[in-house]
Amino acid sequence: MSFPTYMPQAAAYPQQPMMQRPMMPPAPQPMRPMYAAPVPPPIKVNGRAGADAFYMGPNEVAVLFDENDDIFFFKSTDGAGYPTVKPYRFEPLPEQGTAPVVAYATQEEVAALRAEISELKGALNNGKQPVRKAAAKADVDE
Repeated sequence: MSFPTYMPQAAAYPQQPMMQRPMMPPAPQPMRPMYAAPVPPPIKVNGRAGADAFYMGPNEVAVLFDENDDIFFFKSTDGAGYPTVKPYRFEPLPEQGTAPVVAYATQEEVAALRAEISELKGALNNGKQPVRKAAAKADVDE
């Protein structure tokens, strides 16, 4: 026993072509203003014990600021959630207007250094000009 194949009514009859309409370009999307993500406030803890007790999930990083001292803790966790805490100390920077102190050598110090260098050169070469070994072999072969 064979059953007739089912054909939907729409497929049984060829459709008339639709009226061609010109394609319109899509309307431009309005520009959305770009907003910066809000910056979270600093996380404050009470000493090393507070940094150790601060809960973090796996693969997270946080900077924790001590409320009682000028230090901060860099805390990170690995994939299993085991933490690593590293303390760092804040140090004041020099004032903007002050230039770093630079020490220069005097002419007498430079002259003394030159004399010492030439003395060391003489001690290394026994006061003679160094001779290349290749040039010495060439003189022997002739």
